Amino acid sequence: MNQTPKPEIPEGLFGKPILRTAANETETHRKATWLDLFFDLFFVAAIGTISHMFSHAIGHRTRWFFIETIIYITAVWRLWSSITYFFERYKTQGLTKRLFMFVQMFLIAGMVLTITGGPEVSQIFFLIYGIAKWLLAAMYLRANTGNKDAHYCKNNLLQVYGNSAVLIASIVALFLPGERAGRILLGALAVDLLIPYLGRATLKYLAPSFETDTYSERFGLFIIIVLGESVLGAVTGVEREQLSGINLTLIAGALMLSFVYRWLYFEYVSQATIIKKHILKRTYLHLPLTIFFTLISALIVYLIEYGQTIESRLPAILLILSCIWVMITMIWFEQITGSYSRFVDKKPQFVRHMIIPSIIMALLIPSRWLSIQAILRLIVGAAMIPMFIRARMITQAFQQAKEIGNIKSYQ
Repeated sequence: MNQTPKPEIPEGLFGKPILRTAANETETHRKATWLDLFFDLFFVAAIGTISHMFSHAIGHRTRWFFIETIIYITAVWRLWSSITYFFERYKTQGLTKRLFMFVQMFLIAGMVLTITGGPEVSQIFFLIYGIAKWLLAAMYLRANTGNKDAHYCKNNLLQVYGNSAVLIASIVALFLPGERAGRILLGALAVDLLIPYLGRATLKYLAPSFETDTYSERFGLFIIIVLGESVLGAVTGVEREQLSGINLTLIAGALMLSFVYRWLYFEYVSQATIIKKHILKRTYLHLPLTIFFTLISALIVYLIEYGQTIESRLPAILLILSCIWVMITMIWFEQITGSYSRFVDKKPQFVRHMIIPSIIMALLIPSRWLSIQAILRLIVGAAMIPMFIRARMITQAFQQAKEIGNIKSYQ
């Protein structure tokens, strides 16, 4: 029977990454480092650039631009999540992580520059993306060096092959015409997204000891980054001389929507207990949240800037659908997370907290007579329903804890 390998002690200036396991008790209260936070700033630039690009192209681009935007967001998120996932599974010492992050920062900056160049440079975007993924493959290969455990090596080699395939596909796409190149690149991105699931079974007995607090903190910070684009777009989306009662109403609604979604995420997702067997599902559910929060940010900028002159209902419909998908994603989170606290148990009724707002928002789609200001107000009102229900439940939990004398232990 295979046993969990004992943690190795990295030696030398470039000690190889070692798997965090239940046997490794040297980092019981790890936190995100300053390097991690600085690294995330580069993704702020990437998400902000994509949101800005989409907001200025909504009125005169085709549906394919919408799909292209989602592909860009997915690629950026996948690169960030795969790097984050690696460093939550592996411990590194010396200069290994620092040099890796340093090179990745420049690659991400290059990806941001290609995003603004239009479709003609999308192949360069994926070439840089492929190089970034190949460097991650090199990290997995480095972690594999000298290890004789078959299951451990099989999983790491799967990561090496998968990440390397992305680079190979991006190089091949450079020599193909646009449509065929696009298919190759989409296939490579799909394979990249499937890699963790393909290798999930081979690491069951190893059960890496994720530091769930750090993991939750990193993803929470990334969601804050994405929601921050809504705030930035709301306060900078219109020139001072263009301020009017209508624009001020839109700005207030946009800021309120950002606040409500921040509240919902950190109460219903971040505060819930992480179930380690669902760690991959929990990771991947952040992808639709990232996509639709980014689209909401872009749509808010567009509506504030052009709200008084928009004739098409498409932006309003996209906003409604994005908000509905956020609620649906919250429902999925409810299925794979644990309780919220000792005094607020998870109940089946919590799912209804998200279904009711989704139904209300869906009813707004055929309402052609509503202005965009009214639609935004109704969306905010619907999104606040689970917020008020949750606040009421917390209040009741505190009252009950106080009555039975357990409030001190809770504090």
